[in-house]
Amino acid sequence: MLRSLAEQGPRTVAQIARSRPVARQGVQRLADALARERLVEYLPNPDHRRSRLLRLTVRGRKAYQLLVRGQEAFAEELTVGFSPEELRRCTFVLRTLRRRLGATLGEEA
Repeated sequence: MLRSLAEQGPRTVAQIARSRPVARQGVQRLADALARERLVEYLPNPDHRRSRLLRLTVRGRKAYQLLVRGQEAFAEELTVGFSPEELRRCTFVLRTLRRRLGATLGEEA
């Protein structure tokens, strides 16, 4: 959710839920928990009276940036010793397997 808000700006809970394969109620619970932690805040929505917008607070943006830096450092550690070509090939194989698995299960992967 933090990534969605950081990359796309203020969104409603319903908009965030539609962009992911999760129920709106689960997104609402997470949004409320993040609001209690002051990582996000609710704003009036000029397009809809009842569906408020959710946006990152300054604290939320800092937390998101810290998470991204941590993910980048972790990815760097995992890939030590692999050539760029080996990583490209691995990515290709994993994406192909994911697509085939999704087709087998009748899903879009």
